[in-house]
Amino acid sequence: MPELLRAMTGFLLSFYGALPLVFSRLLDDIFLLPKQVFLYAGATVCFLFLVSSWQKKGVIFLGPFFWPLLLIVLARFVSIFPAVNKHATASSVAEGLSFLVLVLGITGYLQETEPEKRRRLFFLLVSVSLLVCLYGFFQLAGFDFFPWEVPAGSQRSLLSTLGRRNFTAEYLVAVLPFSFFLLVTEKSLGRKIFFLVTGLVGLLALALSFTRASYLGLAGMLLFLLPFFKKKPNFQVVIFLALVSLWQSSQAQVMKFDPTSGKSRLLIWKASLAMFQARPFLGVGAGNFEFVYLPYAKKVNGLVPVGERVANAHNDYLEVAAEQGLLGLVTWLWLVICFFQVGLKGLAIRKKDERLLLLTVMASTTGILVNSLAAFPLENPAVVQILALNLAVVSFLSQEKPPVFSGYLKPAMARIISTLVCLVFFVCASASLSASYLLKKSRRLINLAGQTANALFWALAERNGRLAAAFNPYSLEAHFHLGNIYLSGNYPAYARDEFATGLKIAPYSDAVANNLGISYHRLNQLAEAEKYYLYSLELNEKRPETYNNLGSLYLEQEKKEKAIVCFQKALRLDPTFSLAKENLERALLEK
Repeated sequence: MPELLRAMTGFLLSFYGALPLVFSRLLDDIFLLPKQVFLYAGATVCFLFLVSSWQKKGVIFLGPFFWPLLLIVLARFVSIFPAVNKHATASSVAEGLSFLVLVLGITGYLQETEPEKRRRLFFLLVSVSLLVCLYGFFQLAGFDFFPWEVPAGSQRSLLSTLGRRNFTAEYLVAVLPFSFFLLVTEKSLGRKIFFLVTGLVGLLALALSFTRASYLGLAGMLLFLLPFFKKKPNFQVVIFLALVSLWQSSQAQVMKFDPTSGKSRLLIWKASLAMFQARPFLGVGAGNFEFVYLPYAKKVNGLVPVGERVANAHNDYLEVAAEQGLLGLVTWLWLVICFFQVGLKGLAIRKKDERLLLLTVMASTTGILVNSLAAFPLENPAVVQILALNLAVVSFLSQEKPPVFSGYLKPAMARIISTLVCLVFFVCASASLSASYLLKKSRRLINLAGQTANALFWALAERNGRLAAAFNPYSLEAHFHLGNIYLSGNYPAYARDEFATGLKIAPYSDAVANNLGISYHRLNQLAEAEKYYLYSLELNEKRPETYNNLGSLYLEQEKKEKAIVCFQKALRLDPTFSLAKENLERALLEK
């Protein structure tokens, strides 16, 4: 076991440090997937540290956050009853369980290792953050080493190291306090300079990201960092100058902010509150926000998406309330309150460096929580990683004479349960990772097929798309993409089956309903085609392509007046829609 633990220690260090650089390559329009893979893999690894604790002591330290975390999992489980997509809720339950195991495992790791190895973990964390920032500066200079496949409009051209610039900013808010902790507690001058550079580079990168939610997170984080500098006036000057630089940068480039983001957030929050009011106790189902958003948005005149779906509430608290109701919100707030209560209690019983570490993790967590008021950092795998570490550090330092066991679990039963859970984690992680890889590969191949008109590329894209849907049969993106491949290859019957499956997964998706209508249209089943075109417009009346499709159908049925109205509506929504313009001219000529 010691050799295994040493190997796992190295893996855990690499895992924690390299996550932003490795899993970010999987980011695309299903960018939430890496979070699941990360949690499953991390829980599997940390399980070995729990085994070590059982072998040495026969018990496991559950820590002060076990019950709040367990109740969060139970709240997600209960929300499966009202969910329209029960698989998404089941995935959310699995994420909650894996996060619980991850916190317990990291706590066990902190207990089993000496202070220098624990410090090495923080060192690796801030070192990788420096690489993230430097890569972002390369991007600013026009050099990028990876092809990012994030949806249009995500402003990925600026400091998008983690796929989007706001992902990078919220990650930096969470990791920057560790740079300051290492700086203050380091005795070597060379390392002090390194940590100072790391902190200032992180602040500069954060300033250049132009993400207002992360600026708020930074302000909240600094509240807990202030005690660091009470007796260090020189470093106060450095921090003051860094903040002045941040302010000047943000003011000089204020137009870099998206002027519509504030208004769109308010409209999304309005729809989120409508979800909560409609189902105040259990919510609409954990992980179901994007699947039920459209009807609620239309109900309260909220933001109705034109091109991209609304996948998040852009406020983690509202999203929890909407998805899991009062039960989920209360359990989440209980965890937050418990975290700070235990952390502040630890400040009174720990030595200086340990008190500084407690302040560090509370500062980091405060930054995450404040950022969550106007964004969704808890959907960012790099931020979830740091939150788990923060909980584990406070759990480890909360006891006067560690380890004091606040909870017990019999070794035999614990091994059986955890082995089964970790086996599920492993299978889910493998399937999710495989589906993501195959889907990305299929998208590249279908693009090549369109550029080269090569049938082989189309066949390979179709094969990879089928495999992606097989590995993750509940993936809306996989079925939607595969349906589009069949439409492009003129296989409408196969396309119909894929879009029908997609509509079962996401019954309120206007895009899927529109494409299902196209499939029926090409099969000459006009009544069914009209039904799904109308349903798509019922969900989202701002889809010009659906009006054009419906107009074409009416034109085939000799309903020229209805066709003209549809083409005119399409052109009002998109005056540059050339196909609708041609169809309108043809309809007017035939009239």
